[in-house]
Amino acid sequence: MRGGIAFVVVLGVLAWPWGSGAGWAAPPTSAVLVTPVMPEAPVPVVTPPPLHTPDPAVFQLITMTRDTGAHSVSAGTAFFIDANGTALTNSHVVYAAFTEPAHYRLLAIIGTEFYSASIVCASVLAEMSINREAPAPLGRDIAEIRVMPSAFEFVRIRDPRAGVTYVAHRGPAPRFVALPLGHAPAVGEVVRIVGYGESETPNVADVQWTTTGTVSDISTAQDGTPVFGVESQNRPRPGNSGSPVLDDQGYVVGMYTWNVAESATAGLAIAGAALARACP
Repeated sequence: MRGGIAFVVVLGVLAWPWGSGAGWAAPPTSAVLVTPVMPEAPVPVVTPPPLHTPDPAVFQLITMTRDTGAHSVSAGTAFFIDANGTALTNSHVVYAAFTEPAHYRLLAIIGTEFYSASIVCASVLAEMSINREAPAPLGRDIAEIRVMPSAFEFVRIRDPRAGVTYVAHRGPAPRFVALPLGHAPAVGEVVRIVGYGESETPNVADVQWTTTGTVSDISTAQDGTPVFGVESQNRPRPGNSGSPVLDDQGYVVGMYTWNVAESATAGLAIAGAALARACP
């Protein structure tokens, strides 16, 4: 990878019901099926068995419709950067709610509860970067959000794939566990990516999982955004857009954003330097 080169990456297998793609991360968002549960239909809260000890600072972010039959259309990953509910994700993860707030809103699943989330700022994406029919150049793709107690009219949601039910957090927001931002990684450094990649098993709900990779190169996108490549044998899947890339000390050195089209192992992350000021 050389400075200034635009990389062609693909969206992958996701279908966005609202008509545009999710930016050019082949793991960007997943079409998670989450539906509200009516109060008169009691369902016990069931949590999926985690693949490892979950990082409490990383959570799943879902785009929901605002119509009377509210349902989810896509999902990505986000992570807290302060204890008051400020979090970061990719702009393409929240772009429907950002561009069409009258039709879409954000729901954050944290543990066994769900919260509302509002957009503080989001990168404006080129039309080609949200059109899943065409490749796009790399560029700034960052959103800052604020997580707050649920303002949804329903009190439970259910993922029917595994019968997992989540309840609304109605009281005051807790102090959230946050991840510290670190410095740029070095070529050859081993990093860890934590997020909510789409489950490969139809009857298993998405759970937080971790994969490791090696920083392959460091560069700059055409718009000046610092980026770096990650090689991983277990590359992030749909739903991992917005995942934090962590060093061996647990510092965020980047945000996983794209998969490279011509490779089964290569991905790209926005470097931590760009995350320090999500709202320039």
